[in-house]
Amino acid sequence: MRPPAAHSLLLALAALALAPAGAGCATRQASVVHPHRGPEARFQEIPIELQAYKSPQRRRAQDARISVAAAVSGGGLRAANFAAGVLIGLEEISPGGSARLYPNALAEIDYISSVSGGGLAAGAYLAGLHDHLRTGGLRGTFRLHRALAPTSDDVADGEAPPRTDPALLGHLRRDYVSTILLGLIDLDTLFGNDRGADLEDDLDANLLGRSFRDGASLRLADVFVHRGDAGAEPLLPYWVIGATAFENGAIIPFTPEHLRAYGVTGYIHRHEERRIESTADARAYDRFLGHIPLSVALASSAHFPPTMPAITLESELDPDNPYLHLLDGSVGDDLGIVTAVRILDGERHPGVARRVLLLIDPFDGEIAPFSSRRGTVVLTDASTRSESALRRASAQGRSREIATLMGRGAGAEVVFLGLDATADLPSFEPLLQLGLLPDDLAELDLVDGEGAARQTPWDAVRAIRASYEIEPAEQRLLIAAGRWVARHRSAQVRAALGWK
Repeated sequence: MRPPAAHSLLLALAALALAPAGAGCATRQASVVHPHRGPEARFQEIPIELQAYKSPQRRRAQDARISVAAAVSGGGLRAANFAAGVLIGLEEISPGGSARLYPNALAEIDYISSVSGGGLAAGAYLAGLHDHLRTGGLRGTFRLHRALAPTSDDVADGEAPPRTDPALLGHLRRDYVSTILLGLIDLDTLFGNDRGADLEDDLDANLLGRSFRDGASLRLADVFVHRGDAGAEPLLPYWVIGATAFENGAIIPFTPEHLRAYGVTGYIHRHEERRIESTADARAYDRFLGHIPLSVALASSAHFPPTMPAITLESELDPDNPYLHLLDGSVGDDLGIVTAVRILDGERHPGVARRVLLLIDPFDGEIAPFSSRRGTVVLTDASTRSESALRRASAQGRSREIATLMGRGAGAEVVFLGLDATADLPSFEPLLQLGLLPDDLAELDLVDGEGAARQTPWDAVRAIRASYEIEPAEQRLLIAAGRWVARHRSAQVRAALGWK
C-alpha cells in the first residue's frame, strides 16, 4: 500500500505554497446585485424551480405515484464508493422482496442531489445508464452492478454484453490527487481562471464517459428536458449537482434555470473558455446553458478548499463583479439534503401521492463523547479537531435531525443509509458475500496471522480516508459495506416506497 497520506500531504503543501496565485478571486467591488430578493431578506438563495422541465415521472415504466429523491453526501472517493455500493444495494430491492430485477428501488429514484465526492457515484450511475440507453438497451435491463463490474458471466443466457464503459469501476478509484497536483503546478494555468480545469477534463473524459463515447460529453440537456422540446422525453433521473458560491456561501444547484438566474455567460471546459456574447436571444441562451458539460458542475462541487482552487463562471448580472467563483458543494449543503428536500417540496407532477428522501451518508465521526485521556485538551488539538472531525461529526448528526424535520415538512418519508450502520455488522463474513475478497482482509491489515479480526467492520470502513485516491481493496470494502447497508435497511426502504 502507498505511504499514508503522501499524495494528500503534497497536495496540501502545494495548495498553501500557491495560495497567493489564487488570492485575486477573493476581491470584489462593493455590490448589492443578487439574482433573488425575498420579501423578508435582501439576499436569499434561489428556490428550486423544475417546472420548466418535463417531469422525470414521465420515464417509461416509472411509478408516477412515488417521488423519490436521493441525497448523496461528500467525502472524496470513500463517499463515492460507499454510495456506489448503496446504489447497487437499492437496485437489489424490489416490491415484496421478490427476485424480480425490475422495478427496483434504484430505478424509482427520480432526483439525485449530490455534493462533493458523492457526486462521483451519481455520475457513474448516470453515465452508465445513459450509455446503456443510448446504445439501444432497455431501461428494465440496466444493472448498475454489471456496469461497475462487467464479467464474462454477464453474457450468459443470451443477454447482450454490457453497453457501458468497462473501465467505469476503475474511474471510481482513479488517482485524482495526481491530476489536481498537476493542475496546481502547471505554469500555463497558474495565474488564470482555469487552475481547476485539469480535474474537470479528467472527470469529463473518464468517469462521465467522453472518451468512451468518442468525444461526446454528458451535458445538462442530457438530464434536464425542457417542456418546449417536443421531440424528447426524460430518460435519466434529474441530477442536481450542488456547489457553493465563494462570496456569500449560497448553495448553487447546477440546473439550467439556476444558471440563467445567475446570468451565467461563460465557463471553462477542457481548458478552453466557452462564452455567449448576449442572452437576448432566449433560444440561443437555452442552447448555451443546456450545452454546459456535467463535468463543469461535478468539478465545481468537488473543489474542496484550500487544497483546490475554485471553479470560475462568468456572469452578466454585475458588470463590476463579472465572476462567480464556486467551491465544494458540501461547504453550503453538507449532505445535499437542502436541495433534495427543496426538490421534493416543489414536486408538482399530478398523481404523486408519496414522497421519499433517501439519505446516503458516509458518516465517519465518533459516536461517543467520552475520552480515555485525563489531561486537558491543548489548543492545537482543539483547533485541529474543531476544523475537521468534530465539526463534521456534529454537523452531520444535526443534519440528520434537520433532514427528518425538513422531510416531514415536505411530506416525505426519510430513510438513512449511512456508513455508521456498519456498526451492526457482527463480522466481515457478510461483506465477503458482497464482493470483498479474502485477500483484502490481509492487505488492509484487518486480520492477524491466524485469521482473527484485528478490528470491527465499522472501524475498518471509518479508517479509509476521505481522499481523492483509494486502493482497490479499500474500494471493494466500501462498495460491499454500501450494499450491506442497503440490504440492512431494505425493510425501511420498502415501507417508505409503499411496497409490501
